[in-house]
Amino acid sequence: MNCAPTCVMQRFRGYQRRLSPSQSGNNSALFGELRRRAERLLNLRSTQCGAVTFVQRFGDALNANVHFHSMVIDGVYAAGTSGRPEFHQLPRQRNRTSSA
Repeated sequence: MNCAPTCVMQRFRGYQRRLSPSQSGNNSALFGELRRRAERLLNLRSTQCGAVTFVQRFGDALNANVHFHSMVIDGVYAAGTSGRPEFHQLPRQRNRTSSA
């Protein structure tokens, strides 16, 4: 199909906006952790997080293999002094596993 980029984006946007319950739960848990860390480490309240999730339906051999790819920002947005959103990067979380 020969289609301009605008046409492709309109089709993509209207295709599937809802995530599966499992992926939605994963994002909620991750966002909750980011918000708790922002409040504890940076004393920020009323923060917002962001992520983009893509659904991949096939594997390399074109077999049915539905799975998700997510890109999550490594911080939070909070209102700045002017009321505009400002990004606050969170420090890296230490690995919780022991290297004993």
